[in-house]
Amino acid sequence: MRSARRGARGVALLLLAGAASAAPWGKSNDSDIRRFGLDRPDTFSQNQIGRTQRAQDAIAQFNRDHRGQWSLRFGAQGIGAQSAGPARAAVSQVAHTFLAENASALGLIPDQLRLELGRTSGGMHHLLFNQIVDGIPVEFSRVKVHLDEGGRIVSLQSNFRPDAGSAPRIPAIAEAAAAQAVAADSGGGVPRNGQLVYYPVAEGSALRLAWKFRNPGAGGVYIYYVDALSGALLLRYDDLRQQSCQTSGTVRGMVYEVDPNTAPGLVALPIAHEKVYVRDASSGVLTNSSGFFCHTTTPGKIFTMLQGPHVNVAHFTGASAHYNNGSGVWDTYDTAWSSPSPYADNLVLTHTLSVPTWKNAVMVLPRFSAFDVGQLGIDFGELIVGDNDQVAVLDGNGQMVATYIGNRSAFNGAAVAGNQYQVRLRTNESGGHQGFTVSISSYLTLSNASTPDNMTATFTWSGSHTRDASLDEVNVFYQLNKMHDYFRQGPNSQGLADIEKPITAMVHVGPSLGNAFYDPFHQNLAFGDDRDAFAFDGTVVRHEYTHFVVDQIYPIINFGQFGAISEAMADYFSATSFSTSSIGSYTNSRYLISGPLRELDCPAKTTCRDFPAHWTGSIYDGALMLSQGLWELRTDLRSSLGTANGTTCADGLVFQSLFFFPDSFVDFMDAMLTVSQRSSTLVPECGADGTQDGLIQSKLGGHGISMTSMDTQDAYEPNDGIASATDITTATVVTARLYKTNGYMADLDYYTFGAGPGRIRVTVSLPAIPDLSGYYYVHALTLVDTRFNIVAEAMPGIDNPTLPGGYCPEPPETFCRTTNQTLTLDYDNPSPDQFFLLVAPPSGENGLIGKNYSTAFYSLNAEYNRTGPVTSGIVTAAFDNDLLSWEVRVTSFVTNQGFTFHHAQLRSQALDILSRTATNAAGTYLTFVSSHNASGMITGSARLAPGFNDRFPGAGTVHLEVFGQNRLGNVQSLGFSQPLNLSTNRAALTAFNNIFNPMKGEKATFRYDIQDAGHVRLRLFTLSGNLVATLIDEDKPAGKGSLDWAGANLNGVRVASGIYYLNLQAPGINETKKVIVVK
Repeated sequence: MRSARRGARGVALLLLAGAASAAPWGKSNDSDIRRFGLDRPDTFSQNQIGRTQRAQDAIAQFNRDHRGQWSLRFGAQGIGAQSAGPARAAVSQVAHTFLAENASALGLIPDQLRLELGRTSGGMHHLLFNQIVDGIPVEFSRVKVHLDEGGRIVSLQSNFRPDAGSAPRIPAIAEAAAAQAVAADSGGGVPRNGQLVYYPVAEGSALRLAWKFRNPGAGGVYIYYVDALSGALLLRYDDLRQQSCQTSGTVRGMVYEVDPNTAPGLVALPIAHEKVYVRDASSGVLTNSSGFFCHTTTPGKIFTMLQGPHVNVAHFTGASAHYNNGSGVWDTYDTAWSSPSPYADNLVLTHTLSVPTWKNAVMVLPRFSAFDVGQLGIDFGELIVGDNDQVAVLDGNGQMVATYIGNRSAFNGAAVAGNQYQVRLRTNESGGHQGFTVSISSYLTLSNASTPDNMTATFTWSGSHTRDASLDEVNVFYQLNKMHDYFRQGPNSQGLADIEKPITAMVHVGPSLGNAFYDPFHQNLAFGDDRDAFAFDGTVVRHEYTHFVVDQIYPIINFGQFGAISEAMADYFSATSFSTSSIGSYTNSRYLISGPLRELDCPAKTTCRDFPAHWTGSIYDGALMLSQGLWELRTDLRSSLGTANGTTCADGLVFQSLFFFPDSFVDFMDAMLTVSQRSSTLVPECGADGTQDGLIQSKLGGHGISMTSMDTQDAYEPNDGIASATDITTATVVTARLYKTNGYMADLDYYTFGAGPGRIRVTVSLPAIPDLSGYYYVHALTLVDTRFNIVAEAMPGIDNPTLPGGYCPEPPETFCRTTNQTLTLDYDNPSPDQFFLLVAPPSGENGLIGKNYSTAFYSLNAEYNRTGPVTSGIVTAAFDNDLLSWEVRVTSFVTNQGFTFHHAQLRSQALDILSRTATNAAGTYLTFVSSHNASGMITGSARLAPGFNDRFPGAGTVHLEVFGQNRLGNVQSLGFSQPLNLSTNRAALTAFNNIFNPMKGEKATFRYDIQDAGHVRLRLFTLSGNLVATLIDEDKPAGKGSLDWAGANLNGVRVASGIYYLNLQAPGINETKKVIVVK
């Protein structure tokens, strides 16, 4: 661990193996074999314990003591329980138990063992433990445990060093001095990032405290061990598993580890995950973590750009950075093509352009001679995106390498490998412009492309490789790849979020763009050119990449607490990746502002932000209420669990919580507690299930985030997010309020319902402003669909003097007022869907939510087609035993869907609940058969139980209602099905409650039964034979149907009291019944 450097005293380095004895790079390792005694068989790596009798006795006794106790299965990544059932146990749990119970017999110290690897093969489980003493790894000290499916220990191998605890821990040689020794021996550069380890020199000898370095160079990637007490070179070996390289080199870049204000400043560091091409675009190879690349089959010159499997970086104003060592020459070819002018809205148009193969082009780029796509504008002196249409350049594999926007003069686009590329125009729903023209394509050819030059294949990206001598492209490429690796090797090690695809980053976006952002519509990153403030600040670059990662888990609605969570995640993961609590210090310094943009370490470095006391509506300020609590949690976990495990635990708790799709602070806490209660499986470094519950509640609760509702008078609280939205499927009128806390708005109200095709109308009666007759508080309505798209918005006219753009005034005014007593939102819903409705205060000019609170209540009414969100049918028709199926679409994200099946129930033709038909209830008349949750759909089936017809004699037409459960355990109705006519065994007409008083709200229920499909006519007549009302006159399927009659005639007028005849004409039946209306 690097933290062990604290004892280095900087004594003079006495090299026992100086530069004169250095083995040359790129040669056979024979000299190293003799030099370090590797021609003598080592014994320190051989099994010292596993084959002893005491080890065999320990295995036999353990298997007898625990016979039948374990039932094991590897999870998706090899270690852990795959089933949550009580009979299952994590493989690691069994191994840990065995090692702990037999530590003395086996000569082990369990606290020094860390599980490093798990694999399964042929019904066997294989686990590898490494030895670590006080944070210092013991090289080559391993314990290997092998088990079968029943949890029986099969064998053990170990070369554990019980004497490691007595080895020295404080280096006498500083890391920098040891690194200089490596450089002197290799004849190459000075390595960075040394690590203290214990090195076993030979059997019987004491462990040596050593500095371990990974040092790439021409022809290999060498691992060095330097004695941390004497400076002696203990060992080096080539870690590159390869055949001989036909073409090879190392790529570095002049970058900032953090930012220009943080030591060591501008340095040459390895560039990983860069695609290097040899000879032509068909032969590509990636640089490794040391920047080294090796092509074993193709000799030739190289060419490369800042592109790779995880990141593509391009310059916004012109050609992007590129390098070749083949004396490349650029030429042009006529590939003239223009987009439609003007172009249409909601358009995706892709066109392929190519240079003939006989031109031998290795790279090609577009020359835009005219460009008017989307809109960039100036607002208060800053560049903003006004209309987000964009043109993308795609490589031959269809991967996006650059995007462009604005009304611009001629410029070169980004280059791609090969002789072919695509341009893609993607537009949004409004604001079309004139389009673009590609007049020519520029292409690059190499001289002597088949002849390698490995000396110049090693190079360092610098300003000489960019169009404006800047380093922003290189720095962003470096930082984004580092952040990808942080996630991939850490919290996303299981690959739950799909980040194994390139994200496009545009640098030098402008002119005068004073910001950086992630665009979820185009899935790209932009770093503004203003004062070079953003691309050189690593905390900002990594912050933006985190937005991309979160977007691969679930979409964000970027305002309120939902947006604040997004910003908190970006701040937290950027900070933890650097192990620094400050975000954007360099960016602020470029604007002559001292301190960081946001500081997570409170109260040591800044004022703590608490919810809701400090809530202003700004998602950036609001983010601190969560991120500061998370940073405190991380700090305490690092203290209690150790630096490495504490960081992994904290990162894991935060990351895993995102898969519960939290959209309010309370939801996030609930998600974290749910993860903690399953930590032994989800984040093993946190310890046993529930161990960290108290700490989570303490740290987030210390910032005002609590599971307790802060408004005890609002029956629908807490409902600040989509995950906790209140189900209003059966509500006639909702009465609630946006409550006041310390003078600031902190409340949001989310509601949910399922709707079929047709008009959705939501009406809100706004609360009156006391002592200001005729004025009402402004509230805003937002309607969101299952994909978290905002499909409709509404806000009343503002009667205050508004700010530019029509925004509500900010403080010191205390509210935003309107003379409109009601607010209506209308949306023409094209298809069945689940919707979320947000009632919120209005937005201010800076995205702040105005102080628009009220102790008074608003009332809300939603009118919509209540049938249709659930698609249902009768799979098998059988009287009193129908098998009903359902299918309903729910929120679905990259990783999984938002809801799983909870239960179903039946409702009558009037949408009244039929009691005892819930599939999850005892004694139900609707028995659950099966369900399936996948691809954003919930499907399933249930069967009527015998006796249903007797229990519900009036039920002929029914609706199936399906309920889903989200990942936080909240159960919500997903809507009703279309009408279903149940099966029957007769032809009949029945009138229930056929003597009724409409004046008292009573109604009659009519049920018809037909055994054959056909035309059904159900009509009411007076005694004299005059037609009163036609209730049904259409084709119907076989089965039984039902409907209600409230005593109205054809014109909707209530009929007079008296006797009426109900007549049914249908296949196999012509029957009449009496109906009596009384008043």
